[in-house]
Amino acid sequence: MLQTIVLRWWAFLVRGFAALIFGALALLWPEKVLEVFVILFGVFALVDGLFAGLTGFSIRRYSKSWWVLLIEGFLGIIVGLITILWPGMTAVFLYIFLAVWAVFTGILELVQAVHLRRKLRNEWMLVVGGILSIILGIFLILRPVAGVFVVIWMIAVYSILFGFLMIFLGLKMRRYKGNIEIEIKSE
Repeated sequence: MLQTIVLRWWAFLVRGFAALIFGALALLWPEKVLEVFVILFGVFALVDGLFAGLTGFSIRRYSKSWWVLLIEGFLGIIVGLITILWPGMTAVFLYIFLAVWAVFTGILELVQAVHLRRKLRNEWMLVVGGILSIILGIFLILRPVAGVFVVIWMIAVYSILFGFLMIFLGLKMRRYKGNIEIEIKSE
């Protein structure tokens, strides 16, 4: 499993850059983002879900926990498609979608981190990403009356932090990739 994930280090970079772009747009133009926030979130959830799902599907032969990424990807794709196809309905239920998506994604990232920690030491970045997702989801559940801009800024900051963590993890895996290639060649 570790070899397959490390060889697909670039998927973590794509997820990270998607989160950074989304977060930066939400911070820089909150009033404009408010108009297109639902669609931006849908695209982000869809891209993140596609890459998480593809990674899970591609490691199914090598890992017993491949289903975790597949479920995370499936949830992201479903939330992304619902958001893009029915933006009016999604705007009304955005708090619920965001909260449920963030909590489930965070839990699945923590499960994935536990499995990765058996193979890699000090893999705290995925744990932090999972915890940030859960905190965001809990805040949205507990504070549904919070101002729209506060929520946009919170999600923007979360996306930027998550993006940096995914990029850092992807770059770390890229460096580790050389060690795996050496191990594979020597076997």
